[in-house]
Amino acid sequence: MLDRRTTQGRAVVIGAGAMGSGIAALLANTGWTVDLLDLPSDATDPGGRNSISAAGLDRALTARPPAFMLPEHAHRVCIGNTEDDLGRIAAADWVVEAVAECAAVKRALFNSCAAHMGPTTVLSSNTSGLGLSAMVQDCSPSIRSRFLGTHFFNPPTTMRPIELVHTSETDPAVLEGFSEFADHVLGKRVIRAKESPGFISTRLGIVALVQTLALTQKHGMTVEETDYLTGPLLGRPRSGSGRLADIIGLDIIEHIIHNLKNELPTDSVIHALDLPPMMRTLVLDGRLGAKSGAGYYRRQPDGSLEAIDLETGIYRAAKTADLVDDFISTLPLRERLVSLWDFPDTRYRDYLRDVLITTIGYMSSRAMEVADRIVEVDDALMLGYGWDLGPFMLLDIVPELREAVPASAPIEAYRRSSSQWFYTNAGGTHFYLEIPTAEMQPLPRPEGVIVLKDAKKRGAAIVQGESWSLTDIGEGIVCFDWRGKMNVLDLDIVEGLNQSRRLAEAKFAGLVIGAGSAPFSAGFDLRQFAALAEAAEWKAIEAILVALQECFLGLSRSRVPVVAAVAGYSLGGACEMLVRCHGVQAGFESRIGLPEANVGLIPAAGGVTAMVRRANHAGGAEPFNEMRSVWRTLCSGAHSCCADDARSLGFL
Repeated sequence: MLDRRTTQGRAVVIGAGAMGSGIAALLANTGWTVDLLDLPSDATDPGGRNSISAAGLDRALTARPPAFMLPEHAHRVCIGNTEDDLGRIAAADWVVEAVAECAAVKRALFNSCAAHMGPTTVLSSNTSGLGLSAMVQDCSPSIRSRFLGTHFFNPPTTMRPIELVHTSETDPAVLEGFSEFADHVLGKRVIRAKESPGFISTRLGIVALVQTLALTQKHGMTVEETDYLTGPLLGRPRSGSGRLADIIGLDIIEHIIHNLKNELPTDSVIHALDLPPMMRTLVLDGRLGAKSGAGYYRRQPDGSLEAIDLETGIYRAAKTADLVDDFISTLPLRERLVSLWDFPDTRYRDYLRDVLITTIGYMSSRAMEVADRIVEVDDALMLGYGWDLGPFMLLDIVPELREAVPASAPIEAYRRSSSQWFYTNAGGTHFYLEIPTAEMQPLPRPEGVIVLKDAKKRGAAIVQGESWSLTDIGEGIVCFDWRGKMNVLDLDIVEGLNQSRRLAEAKFAGLVIGAGSAPFSAGFDLRQFAALAEAAEWKAIEAILVALQECFLGLSRSRVPVVAAVAGYSLGGACEMLVRCHGVQAGFESRIGLPEANVGLIPAAGGVTAMVRRANHAGGAEPFNEMRSVWRTLCSGAHSCCADDARSLGFL
């Protein structure tokens, strides 16, 4: 049985498309051996019977961002086909299907797999929303008890969430074991969803996307205006709505809505939802988004971007939308949302209100159909679609939105709740509103996970600076974190690090360095250097460099262990900080490097010294080869594409 201890094993992935090959790469990165199978090729195919799975493996090898941490991990993947090699299932710990979204195809495949499965093999489907139980209805009770829905998000190697779904026949021990495996071995954030068509992410997220684009045409907005208003301004990704639709694929969106209408005959909202007129036109014309080269946007050969005119259907140069004054756009998100609700420009205000009321209204009214708790709904939208705030968090922040959203079971429970919040935090314990009882319940944190904001709300912050803080996280360990745009470093943060190290040495057993939010840090603010250089303030520049060098050298010489917890970008001075720490716990997606050469500078905070010493130590009898590798890394100004790559470049 799979659980947190299953750090090695053998999997069979059936379906070598983008999702299947990505899942195979994810498993290979963790040390698993993988059989990647797809349909056999025609006898005339010069690539042989395994050419389809071979193409899938090649796709994973050339993917950007990379699917394999290192290219050599691809050697753990063995290709094959479903006619000649289905017998490999007998040796598998896990069989996962990622074939076309067709219930009949999946059912036939699982019937074939059943004949080869061992007594403990776990079987799962990567479907994004087809009914699970029907897929294995012809299989034995033993196999049905080991069957799950494991919906990965694309690309599987870099997207954090996985929707985990069980049927009424799934053995609870299998469910809990796989949840541990996905968390501890695959590094995924597990979102429990009900066996309901579309689960959480597809049903709520795609419906909201179509609703938003339909309202775009109803309100006479341009696609650029929509993407501006429904992007970072609302705490969502830069893709907004039009670009997101292009990335997903307009035909995929059409297919999902068609499936949801068939699977949910009583959902009046979905049955009343039609594709926006322009989306329907684009699909009919074969302009399906990024994969076809044109959709709501298209890129010209010279690199310029064009957007479609939603009235005429003619492409024109994409215009940069800048609709909200700088004051509102730079407000903290919670304050910004309140300001946008009362935005003085009635055209944009009415559009935003309509989008929020329509989409959040649907999500809140269907939440308990797709999940047991509001927490999973918020997690699915935040982790799956990159929202900073989930729908129930939004309802907590914008009181007017609560009143405007149509009445629904969750809203009624909310109104009955004495707390009048979907979420609260008391003494560092997070609470959420349990819909069936309308009572606040403590939200358990996963075992082994420390949430820094919980510790701060317990009053565990020891010292605080202008943009940094030091927090006691228990067991004699303190955590230094800082916050700001791209988490750039400055002299205030450097002084905070110095204070924190001295305090850790005097009173604690260890120091963790972790930025308050991703990315870890874009490095020292080069604008300070530029301004000083322009003014010929060379002594001031020297003083900054000395301060950085002494701070990072102090970390390396600390009398207590100093460990950095890293995710996202760690560039320039931040990278030089890492190489001076005693240890680094780096997330898979860590992009670490010294890009100074790209702007004509030399890293000068001590990182080069540390890398040379490390190379000299590793070089053995021929240290020059290792030194040359460091030199090339510094000259290239490159950063790693992932944590393993950072290790190969000498940053870890």
